[in-house]
Amino acid sequence: MVGKWHLGESSYKYTPLARGFDTYSIGYLGGAEDYFRHGNGRILDFWNGTNYTYEYSCENKDNCPLNKYSSNIFTDAAVKILSKYSVNGEKKEDEQEKAPFFLYLPMQSVYAPLEAPQDYIDSFKDTVSNDKRRIFAAMVKLLDESVGNVTKALSDFGLLEDTIIIFSTDNGGPADFFNKNMASNWPLRGMKRTLFEGGVRGVGAIRGPGINHKGAWLNELVHVADFLPSLLAHVSSSNDLEEAFGIDLLPGDGMNVWDYLSGKNNTSPRTYILHEAHPEGSKDGNGAALRVGDYKVVLRSGSSWSTGCKINTNDGWYGGIGSSDPDIEGPYSLPTGKKTQPYTVKCPPPPSDIKKGFACEQGGLGKQTIEHACLFNIKDDPCEHHDLSTSADHKSILDDLWNQLKLFREIAVDSKINKSPDGPNCPNFVKCDAGEKCNGMSGVNVPCGMP
Repeated sequence: MVGKWHLGESSYKYTPLARGFDTYSIGYLGGAEDYFRHGNGRILDFWNGTNYTYEYSCENKDNCPLNKYSSNIFTDAAVKILSKYSVNGEKKEDEQEKAPFFLYLPMQSVYAPLEAPQDYIDSFKDTVSNDKRRIFAAMVKLLDESVGNVTKALSDFGLLEDTIIIFSTDNGGPADFFNKNMASNWPLRGMKRTLFEGGVRGVGAIRGPGINHKGAWLNELVHVADFLPSLLAHVSSSNDLEEAFGIDLLPGDGMNVWDYLSGKNNTSPRTYILHEAHPEGSKDGNGAALRVGDYKVVLRSGSSWSTGCKINTNDGWYGGIGSSDPDIEGPYSLPTGKKTQPYTVKCPPPPSDIKKGFACEQGGLGKQTIEHACLFNIKDDPCEHHDLSTSADHKSILDDLWNQLKLFREIAVDSKINKSPDGPNCPNFVKCDAGEKCNGMSGVNVPCGMP
């Protein structure tokens, strides 16, 4: 593994090497780290296996050369790993290096903070007028280069045509300067941390052997959880994953959608996506959303999340520079002056009062009822302009989705019961002594139980 972890680090048992990866070449355990200095606030967080690496440590970005920017570091590390499996290089003596490999490369880009090498920022000075959006564009450019360099390395090493590549986002972009970011999900509604399409609809790409519809655009339902069972089914001679790998998929887990991804079938076996189902009274708020077929029910809470972020403040539509007041009537305008309708998203005209929005509010915490949920036809209205919850023609659909959502909420586990496995005496991190080795900062975060 190389790159951003951010999947648990309160204890060593939740870090990459304890979760099945053979190597953790280099990366972060947390999130929102500085791209040059590789820390969060005054805490350093840049790991090489179980050890903090000082090789790339910098006091500030001004004394960090280009090759110490995280995207470049991760790319170089990934290429180095791939070189060990090269079929165009020297004969491998290590049997492990002859075996199939799995490389997980979660890039930090384009998450906050907004940072990029100055020469990349300057390359957009004639096309992007907004200074923050210009930095964002530079970060995207570096990410694009990373994907290209890793793909080229696979080709150079003779691995490309025998490797499945999946590129995917994890959530919608944080717009309107949320997380100090400049993303835009236009024309979709909402952003990261919302349950509207701008927050939950992801884009991605897949290529490799066995995929027979090159250049096709797939619009049917696929969930990120489907990648594991789909890839395992593809490489196995058995369709029984429990028999082949000891994996027993439960309802709500990933599904084998390989035949759809590969082009063998034109339809996906997945018929629903559960976006979120916090139980009533949860400390994380009562937000919940479920899509079944073309329809989606959205249950939002007027309360705050545990982060303090007001849910209903992020539910609008955000334009091309993160603006909360987009030109909702017209197509999206590119910096070059060209106009386009992004993606393949086509939406019906919005109602006249669209800028006022509607939040799918539920009153007090734990008092949600079906009357307060919103209903959208996502196939016909992906921008979620038109709430159908009050339509008599759609009452049966709303009832059905609501009852299914209630079942998911009943079995959901409230996050407040998840406590540190090491007990109250173990803090989230144990810090090393501040000093020269810690680069004059507060110290290095060390997960509890680190060997």
